[in-house]
Amino acid sequence: TATARLYPLNATGTDESIYAWGAQIELANGRTAASPYIKTTTQTSSNLKTNHIRNNTMVGAVAGTPGTQPTNWSFSDGGATLEQIGTGTENGIEYIDYRASGTPSGDLEIAFERTTEVLTGETWTESAYFSLVGGDFTNINSVNLKQQERTSGLGYIRNNTGPDIHDSLTSGLTRFEYTVTLSGGATTALVYSLVQIDWDGAGDIDFTLRIGLPQMEKESEASTVIETTDRIQSTGLTSEGLMIEEARTNLALQSQDFSTTWGATRVTIATNSTTAPDGTSTADTIVIDGTDSTTHYPHQAVTIVSGTTYTLSVYAKAKEYTRITPLMETTGFSSNVSATFNLSTGVVDATAGSPDATSITDEGNGWYRCSVTATADASASTPFRFYLDEGTS
Repeated sequence: TATARLYPLNATGTDESIYAWGAQIELANGRTAASPYIKTTTQTSSNLKTNHIRNNTMVGAVAGTPGTQPTNWSFSDGGATLEQIGTGTENGIEYIDYRASGTPSGDLEIAFERTTEVLTGETWTESAYFSLVGGDFTNINSVNLKQQERTSGLGYIRNNTGPDIHDSLTSGLTRFEYTVTLSGGATTALVYSLVQIDWDGAGDIDFTLRIGLPQMEKESEASTVIETTDRIQSTGLTSEGLMIEEARTNLALQSQDFSTTWGATRVTIATNSTTAPDGTSTADTIVIDGTDSTTHYPHQAVTIVSGTTYTLSVYAKAKEYTRITPLMETTGFSSNVSATFNLSTGVVDATAGSPDATSITDEGNGWYRCSVTATADASASTPFRFYLDEGTS
């Protein structure tokens, strides 16, 4: 087998490049190729998503003024009259209707959950369906999703308030989401998931707000709705918590943006410059700096564990350059482990460091998913790299 080549032999100028998208570093778990892709941004992400709101289907709600709130929910009426009109289903979305009227003395808040355990620096996304089904927002400044950081003893730390959505609400349910990286400091232990209605202090209000299937998850964007009734629930699990889907985690950060967490050695990154395999305009162009006979690559370090098998993968498409070499660096492996993939012919041209497995899959429209698998020999923070090669000799 030919030896993988780590640098262009003839870097004749700048602006020579390759397209890349969807980097993934994962535990192989017996697989010989990359598992289905999992997008990440500022933190690692798993295929198993979890809704930390224990009752997003409004179990326990009883109509009335104020009525009985859904189990684990609470509200602050701000001095207004808050009537719980009832629950129902619209287009498969379970909802509850609240009518607020009268003259408030302050803002109104409805809390979906008050027990989510968190740490400062984590990224969380709150989402819910909303619509305006009665009255109007006269004397209302804003309607906002809000994540309120608290200590373990429930002491207030800070509010994180999402964009105003009240001008966007219609008579039909629409899902809104708010993502924030918690920044309350070392004492942050809990986060409250809320919707806040900001009264302008000018006079009476009268509106009916419909809320459906709220969700709170440790993710950088909202995932498919996970219905809950009395406990935190994850996808891939039964309601009793039994595993029905293998858990997988992408350890690479910013998997679709090589201009952020990734280091850039003699390359520049043009972000969102072409159509990715999923049809979005989120694929990057990796451009070499023109330095001849040396390496050009984006890279990211991940802490790995000795004896564990890892798979490094990326979606790549030829531009001026026609080959890419994913490499796991010798810090955590007995040698540099890599494979060079030919993006013109769709084959493995060469390997180095005796990888456990290699794979290249045609994803259509010129895109290939390329992966290399190897077993770590040391526990260490280890660079993972994607070398560019123009394919000439």
